[in-house]
Amino acid sequence: MRVFYYAVTSNFGDHMNSWLWPRLIPELLAQKSNDVLIGIGSLIQADVGKLQGNKIVFGTGSGYGPMPLPSEVRDWRVYCVRGPLSARMLGLPAEKAVVDGAWLVDSLPEFRFRERERRGTVFVPHWTTDLYANWRQPCREAGIRYVSPFLDGAAVLDSIAGAELAIVESLHGAIMADYYRVPWIPVATGERVLSFKWLDFCLSLGLRFRPIHLPITDSIERAIVPAPEDEWSSGVRYMPEAVEADFAEVPRARHTPVSWQYRMKVKAKALARPARTGAWRAINALRETAPLRAAFRPRSQALADLLQAIAQEPSLLSSDSLRERKLEQLTQCLEQFRSDFGVRS
Repeated sequence: MRVFYYAVTSNFGDHMNSWLWPRLIPELLAQKSNDVLIGIGSLIQADVGKLQGNKIVFGTGSGYGPMPLPSEVRDWRVYCVRGPLSARMLGLPAEKAVVDGAWLVDSLPEFRFRERERRGTVFVPHWTTDLYANWRQPCREAGIRYVSPFLDGAAVLDSIAGAELAIVESLHGAIMADYYRVPWIPVATGERVLSFKWLDFCLSLGLRFRPIHLPITDSIERAIVPAPEDEWSSGVRYMPEAVEADFAEVPRARHTPVSWQYRMKVKAKALARPARTGAWRAINALRETAPLRAAFRPRSQALADLLQAIAQEPSLLSSDSLRERKLEQLTQCLEQFRSDFGVRS
């Protein structure tokens, strides 16, 4: 069995697949078979149907690109999905909507929730924001710990678990904050928010999704993300609330050429990403030089004030009882998965 996930970046949420599954199902991954496990992430879309092998879905979400045809999904073995939107998009019964598979860390003693001392606030950006935007200096000035989603997964989880509050643009930052019982506040840069996947997760826990808008940080970011003048505003501004009715229609792949074009686009972006990432990391290193830090300081202070104001806004957290129920369901799904493939507990 092999695991399919988005390995192009080193974003911690996607790369949980690289260390979580080998711990949970080592026997299955050691077997040579035609089975492919579609793992953690927003992976369910039409082109997944083109993967070679018997598809197995566990705790996965959807949200990018058109959906596979119902005739394809009928041949998949689906144990659970991230939330009710993904379940509906795939034509699955409601009970298949459990929670994101990242909560399987509950099965690993070193990552399982435990009572511990909590201190301060963390800010976990989306991985594109980590590359393009300039939030490190404002976080320092606000006394908020900046947690890059490109850090080692264990380091990211430890930072989130040890915080009193998490300001999160990373979806898996929010997912893990809720697991670790850390109140969280969703934020979003307009160009980078995908409301579907956020709402899918929030609905699985009975939460609403209305993120606070993050403005453009500096002229470098603005050159990449064209934005109107009010994108510079640093006041607390909520984005429109996402609701289930916004996603009543199910976009599906229509014919092969569309799927072929989509695959070529994805491959082209993947090939270009290493060079682009390296260039942005060089730019971020320049942002940390004394002259640019000094030039950025007035704007940085305004953004620091914004972060401190955001931290005073109402936060989200699922109920303890619902969390326990979701973990029980997830454990049952994992046990069924292992049993179906001949692994004894």
